[in-house]
Amino acid sequence: MGIFDFIKKVKKDEILIEVKNVNVRWRGSFHSLQGTSSKERKFVYKIPFKNTIEQNELLKDIAKEQKPDVMRIEGITVAQPFKLVSVEPNPPFEIKAGERIEISLTIDGPEGKYSGPMSVSIIENQPETVKIGVNKVILHRAGKDFEIDNSSIMMEIQKNMIFGNQIQMYKIMGFGDTANAIRVSPPFKFVSSNPKLPFTIDDKNSYIAELYIQAPESSYAGPLDVYID
Repeated sequence: MGIFDFIKKVKKDEILIEVKNVNVRWRGSFHSLQGTSSKERKFVYKIPFKNTIEQNELLKDIAKEQKPDVMRIEGITVAQPFKLVSVEPNPPFEIKAGERIEISLTIDGPEGKYSGPMSVSIIENQPETVKIGVNKVILHRAGKDFEIDNSSIMMEIQKNMIFGNQIQMYKIMGFGDTANAIRVSPPFKFVSSNPKLPFTIDDKNSYIAELYIQAPESSYAGPLDVYID
């Protein structure tokens, strides 16, 4: 969900603090940003930040279906030997969906000259998640039903988020058959597919389709029915 923009390095004579790079910890991962330089022990470092969805390549075409929630930042910390003096905006604060802000950190550097990295942690109030326990996936088409072998889905995911699931079609669709529409059983919602609808089984590799499905508002345990028209 957070995107860190490029940060310009400030060049000054008689550098006292030279931060080579800034490692920002966010949602369990580190993002490496360009550093900064300062003639003074106290300096300001700004982090451009946007509340958006981190997408893989396959989900880019359906991103408009999935809106990021309001993000609440509970706090920010800076690792030693640095000391965080103040943050603007002052936590806790919220970032609306699609909003871009600049987080400004006023920092005290270590005594004497310093040259090296700096670590920053952004602490978020984590979004609500749901547990998905699909015990089997059943395909339905033209009056036929077929349960896919080893099709269970076990995950914990943010509510209403989109996930992908590969479906093997060869026992429910024949060569030359076309899928014009796909539905899934509630509380799930079908969003899109790869290949996109309509698609035709016209070679041996086209029997596998990736379905993009929206997770429900609450946890679910049971079967997932997929209807292919």
